[in-house]
Amino acid sequence: TGAVGATLGYGYLSINRFQDGDLADLKSAIEFFKRVAKAPVTSSGAWQPVQVFTHLAQSIEFSIVGYPEHKSELFKSTVGSWAFSLFSSRKAMTHNLSEPIPGAPDLISTGHLEGSIVRLIDAITTFNNYQGELKEHFAYGNLDHQQYALAHVMHINEHLSEMTFSG
Repeated sequence: TGAVGATLGYGYLSINRFQDGDLADLKSAIEFFKRVAKAPVTSSGAWQPVQVFTHLAQSIEFSIVGYPEHKSELFKSTVGSWAFSLFSSRKAMTHNLSEPIPGAPDLISTGHLEGSIVRLIDAITTFNNYQGELKEHFAYGNLDHQQYALAHVMHINEHLSEMTFSG
């Protein structure tokens, strides 16, 4: 595990709390999730890990197929745009980590953890390979592929900051 950890700039020995900002891009996110797909994981937040990974997958999937509900156009062009600019400049976001995506299917707290991680890996891979026009973000408005990639990795990093991986 030391060589793998060194590859991404951090080591997972016996227990490691994920540090916000550890993943630099979506490629490193895929590699990370492949490594921890079968590792025991706990969350210090309100959601169980399966809910977090499902939520992250939903967010990425919705950037391709469209978000079910949106903030007002006024919100997206003011507060939403400003928030994304701030987060982008800091390369980190903050938001309520137990707030579901508006209109998204309910997050089930029970389920197969490895399956939710595989769904997330698939969503990231699909996003990385997607050549079409991305759908408007429900709060930030229109984002190009590079902006969405940054938004997704910041979102992943923030949620993983509540996670502890063993193994």
